Amino acid sequence: MGSFREKLEKEREQQRFMAELFENYQNYMFYVARQFVDDAQACEDIVQDGLVKLLGRIELLQSLNKKALASYLYKTIKNLALDYLEAQQKERAAPPEELEECTVETPESLLIAAEDQKAVARAWAGLSDVEAHLLERKYADGLSNKELAAEFGIRVEFVSMKVIRAKKKLAKLLQREEENRGKGEQDGRR
Repeated sequence: MGSFREKLEKEREQQRFMAELFENYQNYMFYVARQFVDDAQACEDIVQDGLVKLLGRIELLQSLNKKALASYLYKTIKNLALDYLEAQQKERAAPPEELEECTVETPESLLIAAEDQKAVARAWAGLSDVEAHLLERKYADGLSNKELAAEFGIRVEFVSMKVIRAKKKLAKLLQREEENRGKGEQDGRR
């Protein structure tokens, strides 16, 4: 019993730490991203991706002093921003022939797209109503975290955490769909 309570308390402490980290450093992380990327929405996504990345490093982050923590956050967000820019540059630099090939719709590509849409719909159904609504309002409707906080009646910093958790859950559900599709293809070959 003692180890369960200790584990539960440790998890609660880590949640408090991440909430405080986000509350105290969200503007700083956004500022760092803005130094490299002009698009505010992309900067928000970079900060959220950074938070997801930092979730796996909580114990390290808790051990750092404020100066070292700020430096670690800077490096994390900077690297993600540079990765974003590199991906954007590669996208823009794609030769026209490759772009043409990507847009040609063959029966096979239409079938794959339909299968992908079905997989996304099944994964989406695995989200709670709140998670699905939150992601829809954030990405389909383009609402800011501030607007979502007002709509959901929660603090802005919790919107980001909820979005991160919903995205992680959706990613896991999509991964399961992909694994199930892979198993189905293997079974079909036998």
